[in-house]
Amino acid sequence: MNLFYLRTLAAMCCLQIVAFEINAQQLINQRQITLLEQAKRPQDPWPRGDGHILIAEPGSPLTQKGYEEPGGSFSPGPGSFGVSIWVYDKNQKLIATSDDIPIDKIQQAYVYKNNNSIPSVETVTPYYTCSWTYLEAGRWQFDFKNNSQQDYQYSIVTRSVGPAGGPLTTASWEGDRLLINHRYIITLNGNPKSVAVGNEAAGELQKDIPTKLQCSTAMAGRLHD
Repeated sequence: MNLFYLRTLAAMCCLQIVAFEINAQQLINQRQITLLEQAKRPQDPWPRGDGHILIAEPGSPLTQKGYEEPGGSFSPGPGSFGVSIWVYDKNQKLIATSDDIPIDKIQQAYVYKNNNSIPSVETVTPYYTCSWTYLEAGRWQFDFKNNSQQDYQYSIVTRSVGPAGGPLTTASWEGDRLLINHRYIITLNGNPKSVAVGNEAAGELQKDIPTKLQCSTAMAGRLHD
């Protein structure tokens, strides 16, 4: 199975997401695949696999429920994909991800935004503050800001693995949006500093890909199905 990812350097980010139905057997198989890949590449970052928070309308179908893990990593539904935050120092060395920041360094709380009846989940870490907000059936928004005085850089990373991930077979950057699996579209309300798309199984997850889009450091976006 090819595993693709997109890495976007940013100071701010915003996403929206919709998901469809996945059967239970596929979820079991995907978990087994993830564990096998983790054994092959123990040096790569991997999801926590626990502490899930559902972000959805009460009583909504399973396919319309988002899953968040401590640190801010997110999946827009069972068998979809994962979104995580990576933190780099000024020398471009990876020092933390939303999946490995210690639990005792993370604060999470429900907050109400823009008179929404469903609370957002806000996450505060030593490196950043972010929140996931349910907007409507199968659509979420992600907000992110740097809350550190250090000269950190950040990547918003989309991968197959996540709180409720699934096969990610295609990822295409189209100038102002990201198309995933010919189904999900992430649009931005700002310009990323750079964009890199690569094959995780080929060892490209933590490497820079030669072809990039060089932009400014502020970014926000939406994901549509």
